Amino acid sequence: MRDRDHSLPDFSAAQWSMWELVEKHTNRVGYQRGIKASGLDASPPVIDCSGWVGALLTSGMKAENIAAGREIFGTADIAACVSWSDRILLEIETRTLTFLVGNKITAKTLPRYATIGLNMGTSVGRKISRARGVSTILFKLCAAQPTKRHLSVSRLARRAKGAYA
Repeated sequence: MRDRDHSLPDFSAAQWSMWELVEKHTNRVGYQRGIKASGLDASPPVIDCSGWVGALLTSGMKAENIAAGREIFGTADIAACVSWSDRILLEIETRTLTFLVGNKITAKTLPRYATIGLNMGTSVGRKISRARGVSTILFKLCAAQPTKRHLSVSRLARRAKGAYA
């Protein structure tokens, strides 16, 4: 992931790619547990929280590979983002060796782009034990809209009449 001078890419291609997904799907997508990125092609489109974060991450990684003209992110890196919330977080931790928990998460320590797991309690009917109690996931895009400099959190959230991305 690092260039020859050991610096990280600026990830601007990823930022644009992820922002396009956010713009395309905001207020147009319903929530359905267990549905990943392929659900965005359904009529009406549906996805779950880990599917949404996975779609953002894989879109960004593919965009960076194209922009670099070489493989920065391998197929295993991309495939690791097509999973459940807690598994995506474990894969990111394994690959980056970075995992902030509790009071270690501050405005200073949180990177521009971050995948965030939350323990929102267990869902009715879900009896699966999850790593660190993670029950939902979201993705933070800082300066997400490339033409503006503001914090944006992209999350699939349930509403009374469905959900939105």
